[in-house]
Amino acid sequence: MRNGVKFMGIPLQVAVRMVSETPAEVLGLLEKGRIMPGADADLVVLSTEGMVEETIVAGETVYHGRGESHVW
Repeated sequence: MRNGVKFMGIPLQVAVRMVSETPAEVLGLLEKGRIMPGADADLVVLSTEGMVEETIVAGETVYHGRGESHVW
């Protein structure tokens, strides 16, 4: 996603959809790839530079921090 934005000039909103919603649709995983009622609560929080800051799986934080893995 970050490379698409940086090197290809793809708008961030389009790049996010390309790496989340589109693959879920192709695989028929309607509960994945989007934020909406009934969808799985799996999220990745990115910094303004596009680096992973936090990962949330099933509503629980499983990673938090820059460069360090903190699993709770």
